[in-house]
Amino acid sequence: PYRALPELGKDLAALLAGKIVIDTSNPFAGRDGEIATWARDRGAGLASAQLLPGARIVRAFNAIGYARMGAAH
Repeated sequence: PYRALPELGKDLAALLAGKIVIDTSNPFAGRDGEIATWARDRGAGLASAQLLPGARIVRAFNAIGYARMGAAH
């Protein structure tokens, strides 16, 4: 869930620095709370980049539901 990004950004900062991170998450207010509203207002890509400082963010696969991804061959 998107709400995990702040903690991941802190815990993995050294490992993510300079790395490409494929961000497949989407901020949903009903699941993620206020951070989702903040991210949607800012733009999810810019918010993710701020929450994962030093990482090179690429947003992908976030328009495909998990059930469909699991069925892809």
